[in-house]
Amino acid sequence: MRRWLEQYRSQRRLEATDTELDMQPIHRVIVAAGAAALVAASATAQEPSGADGREGGAAHRAAAAAPIPAQSRISLLPADDLFRPLIADPKESTLFASMLGGSSDTRGSRTGSVGVGASVPIVRWTGPGPGDGLEFGLAGGVFAQFDLTRKSHDLINADYVIGLPISFRRGPYAVRFRAYHQSSHLGDEFVENRDADRLNLSFESLELLVARDFGPVRGYGGGEYRFNRNPQDSLAHGVLHAGVEYRYPVPLVRIGSWGALRPVVALDAQSFEYRDWRIGWSGRAGVELGPLTEVGRAGRTVSFLFEVYDGPNPYGQFFAEDVTSVGFGAHFTY
Repeated sequence: MRRWLEQYRSQRRLEATDTELDMQPIHRVIVAAGAAALVAASATAQEPSGADGREGGAAHRAAAAAPIPAQSRISLLPADDLFRPLIADPKESTLFASMLGGSSDTRGSRTGSVGVGASVPIVRWTGPGPGDGLEFGLAGGVFAQFDLTRKSHDLINADYVIGLPISFRRGPYAVRFRAYHQSSHLGDEFVENRDADRLNLSFESLELLVARDFGPVRGYGGGEYRFNRNPQDSLAHGVLHAGVEYRYPVPLVRIGSWGALRPVVALDAQSFEYRDWRIGWSGRAGVELGPLTEVGRAGRTVSFLFEVYDGPNPYGQFFAEDVTSVGFGAHFTY
């Protein structure tokens, strides 16, 4: 009996040893998996910050997915304008030179029309969306006409304009409010050759225009109220103003990486109370050289345009007469 028990115990010890030997590979796998899990958890918890300073792991992904709140910024002398200059307005503050032919009671059949002007944004508060903002600026110019039928190219009239525009843009909408002063003067040679009477014309005006973009089309409307008028008896207060413009949305001709040439067409209409609300129609069509990407705001552009005008003379000294003209001009916006 004793011998049998010793043999049984010896057999059990051998089986236990074999079992332990069989379990060793399993233990190795479990230990290796646990060690790998610990190393991965440690690496995740201690993931270093990226080059931009944000935390890694889940926090990194959450920060990347979270929206970044927009912040208003102030900029001085921005390179563009929230309210794009009007293409067809004869008195827009831009730099231009035009050759015009047509009929008038006071000038010859060929006239040179020149404008030396600009609208310069001074300070801008950038809004929450791309292109949004509010800006204050300074605008002014001199608009002069010359009689090209005379050898001396007599100066006919010069209008001096200075104003303070406030422009606002939000999405497709843009608004321009402007307080400005205008005074007009006859040229000395014109007075001598025509024996014309000088008129000390001047006024201040408050102008409001609202524009909306419809893709490549912009429509605008508004008016102005003139005060401190001279002469008061014939220069009434009100002016209504509206127009539409079209810019071809894609470049017609690319000029390397610098810019693009695109067609433009515009019609501007102004109705004057002092002429019993008679409308002056101004139309222009041609090509504009500007940035590759078309945006709703103005930048530096050069336009070559055919021009036509019919209605009350837009130039100060001759506001009481009618004029019809057709011509061609170069216009610079900067």
